[in-house]
Amino acid sequence: QGPLYLAQLLGGVGTTLFPNHYRLSILPEVPHEGMIGAIADGYIEGVIWCKLNRSEEIRKLLRQCPIPVVAFNAGRPEPDTKAVFVNCDNERGIELAVEHLWSLGHRRILFVHEVQEWDTPDCILRKESFLQSMQRRGVDAFGDVRSWEWDLYEFQDWYRSNPPHTAVIGWTERAAATILARAAEIGVRCPDQLSVVGFDSTPFCDSVKPRLTAVRQPIFDMAQHASRVLLQLVQGQRPEQSSIVFPCTLDVRDSTAPPTQR
Repeated sequence: QGPLYLAQLLGGVGTTLFPNHYRLSILPEVPHEGMIGAIADGYIEGVIWCKLNRSEEIRKLLRQCPIPVVAFNAGRPEPDTKAVFVNCDNERGIELAVEHLWSLGHRRILFVHEVQEWDTPDCILRKESFLQSMQRRGVDAFGDVRSWEWDLYEFQDWYRSNPPHTAVIGWTERAAATILARAAEIGVRCPDQLSVVGFDSTPFCDSVKPRLTAVRQPIFDMAQHASRVLLQLVQGQRPEQSSIVFPCTLDVRDSTAPPTQR
């Protein structure tokens, strides 16, 4: 069993669209050239757009796109567009993770994301929120952020360098679970030697060892809501809110504990 973010996302979309007799097409990526033509080709009535980066070309597309767009986990709303934004409360979610680790006694915490996600809006928000959460506690954590390759093998050299950190926050459950795997490969005991927290908290977190403490975002509910909003837009109805933020909670499992000497 792998990370279940996409499964829950697609499940929430499908259970809303299919009973309303809409088909779902999955576009893994959209060409940057001719972007509007690729989307508004007459076959697609509306788009739920995940990983919507905030480049100028995307802003232009949101202003000009002739079909409805719901931006899913795409960060703060974009002004002067008709797009509706559906997000989880990334800022509060990261604060819950930092608060949990801080209450256990951790004072040096590392934040990790994959280099391939550098422009993903929710990754950017979580990184910024981590820095702000630490700053509120009097810690300048600018040097405590790492951008590693997809399989996170850099973790092993990092840990062997004897860093001062006693805990790691992975920006997703996939990143955090991969860190647990890399740690196990070199004999690092989690949480005895290193606490690890993830983000998403699907049932996948219960399948890894140790079970992963993670911020929970209600992915399925968010996807259902995004789909209902899209159906409204397709039918010519405008929802009252152009932005909705779903609250996050923290699921404490087995991957976090008070720090100990190595």
